[in-house]
Amino acid sequence: MSNWKFSGAEAPRHAVTVPQTGLSRRAVFTAGTALVAALSVTADAQTAERRPTPTPSPAPSVAFLLYDSACGSEFTGAWEVFRASGPLGPGGFQCFTLGSARSAIDVGGLAITPQYTFSDAPRADVIVTPSRNGGFASMSAHAPEIEWLRRASDEAQIVLAIGSGAFLLAEAGLLDGRQATTHHTYFGEFERQFPSIALQRDRRFVDAGDRITTGGYAGGIDAALHIVARRYGPDSALRTVGAIEHASDLWMTNQLQPGSARPPANAMSEEQI
Repeated sequence: MSNWKFSGAEAPRHAVTVPQTGLSRRAVFTAGTALVAALSVTADAQTAERRPTPTPSPAPSVAFLLYDSACGSEFTGAWEVFRASGPLGPGGFQCFTLGSARSAIDVGGLAITPQYTFSDAPRADVIVTPSRNGGFASMSAHAPEIEWLRRASDEAQIVLAIGSGAFLLAEAGLLDGRQATTHHTYFGEFERQFPSIALQRDRRFVDAGDRITTGGYAGGIDAALHIVARRYGPDSALRTVGAIEHASDLWMTNQLQPGSARPPANAMSEEQI
């Protein structure tokens, strides 16, 4: 009603004319009130019909880059976090896999066929590169993955490298001049190959804005929860923590005891896990 305006002596279209029938003022008032209420309901209904239906925001997409001998636990751990997360429960992220070809890849002993290849993969909001058993001794063998990362990272909000997956990001030039971490068994090799990157040895994960790197498998879960909290808030991440029964708060604190990320004498390498 507040949008209906009349100027001068112009009468409203639905003005009530009181006939000379001897009706009491109370009866006239009651009839007029009922008419105004009916007109208000009609106007509200017409406004609702004209109002466009809000379009829900699409869930962020998460691309898991797979390659031969990728670590299965680091792939599946982060995958389950994203699949279980959302503003009110599961469905907050759309996950998919991709690789250099649509053929079976050995991922931690699992034969997984990527859903997409580099030529037909949709744009991803988050890109995940898991560790590789044995590391990345020959970067030339992973030239297709590195080239795709360079292109796709321009449109992604976050690129997450789990464990030795940081080697791919570093080789692609995506970590130059930044802080980063990797699995503890590769600290020395990472520093030698990429001296321009500030290696962080006592961090569960390193959030450099649009680049996040982690230690091993558990660090990947914590970093994925950290991304959930960044996107949907800490309450959503806490719901996911309860759903997957993840007994750690390092996704919030990211604080390790000094030296705890350094490998003990009997530490297992990634390929032994």
